Amino acid sequence: MCWWTGTSWRTVIYWYSPIKNLIYILSPLLFAVFALPVFKCNWLELLVFWLPMYLMQDVSLKLCSKKTISNKWSGIYETSVMPHLLIPIIKESLGISLSAFKVTDKTRKAQKHSADIRSMLPFLILALLSVIGIVRVLLILDRAHAISLLILLFWLVRNLYFLILSIFLVDGRDDDTEPVKVRDFIPVTLDVLYGGEGSSAGITTELTEHNMTVYLDEGAAPGIGDHVRVTVLGQNGHQARVDGVVTGIREARRSGSRAHTVEILDFGGDRYEYWEILYDQIPSLPQSLKRDFGIVTHLWQNIAHRVARTRR
Repeated sequence: MCWWTGTSWRTVIYWYSPIKNLIYILSPLLFAVFALPVFKCNWLELLVFWLPMYLMQDVSLKLCSKKTISNKWSGIYETSVMPHLLIPIIKESLGISLSAFKVTDKTRKAQKHSADIRSMLPFLILALLSVIGIVRVLLILDRAHAISLLILLFWLVRNLYFLILSIFLVDGRDDDTEPVKVRDFIPVTLDVLYGGEGSSAGITTELTEHNMTVYLDEGAAPGIGDHVRVTVLGQNGHQARVDGVVTGIREARRSGSRAHTVEILDFGGDRYEYWEILYDQIPSLPQSLKRDFGIVTHLWQNIAHRVARTRR
C-alpha cells in the first residue's frame, strides 16, 4: 500500500516539474538582472546542499535509464516543454478544464518549415535576460565574491544553453522525411493487382507509416506504377494486408535481388495491424548515449544548419 501510494505521488509530482524548472531559471535571473536575492547563504552552504544533489541526479539518470538519457538532455527536454505545460497544469490544478485534446494529423505529407515566433517568445525573453545577467555578473566579478559569482555564472550559462537548444527545437526543421522509420527483416508476400500472376515472397527491410522497401528474389516482377498488395507478417501472429503502388526499383549488384519501393495507398481494414507491426520493432533512433559531450558541437551544428537553410 505504501509502495502504491509513493508511486502515485511520483506520477502526480512529475507533472509539476515545469514549476520547478521555472524556479531554476528565474532564481539566478532575479539576482543577476534585478538584484533580488532569492535566498541568503554563502558559497559553502550552497555547495553542500546543491552539489551532491546535482551529481547524484546525473548518476541516477544514467543508471536508471540505462544511458538513454542524461542530465543535459533531460534539462533540454524539460526546459523546452516548460512554457507550454505551465499554464495548462496550473489551470487543471485549479479545476479549470481545457479544450478537448486534439490528435496530431499523422497522415499529412511533408511540409516546409515556418518559424513559430509566438512559441519561441518565452524562450527568447528568458535567453535575453540570461545574456544580460551574464554580462552583469562578469562586470561585478571580484575576488571577495568570486566563488559565489562563479556558481551563479554556471547556472546562468547552463540555463542559457538549455534555452538556446529549446529555441532550436521550437524552430524545428523541414519536414521532408517520415517521422518513424524502422529497419528490420520482416517476411512479406507481394501480389500484383489487375492482371498479375501469382505471389512473390520476399522481405521488407524498411517500414514507415506511408511506404516500405520490399526485396524480392523470385516470382512475378512488378514494374514501376504497378498496383500491388503486400502482406506483412509481423511478430506474435500479427498480419496486415495493404494496397499500394511501386514507385521505385533498385537492382542489387551482387545478389541479383530487386528492391521495390512501395507507397501505401490503402490500408483496408488492417491499419491498426500494420501500425502494430511498425511500432513493435526497434526504431532507427539511437537507443543509448555513448558520451554526453558535444555542447559546442551541438550549438555549431544547429546554427550552421539554419544559416544554410536561409540561403536556399
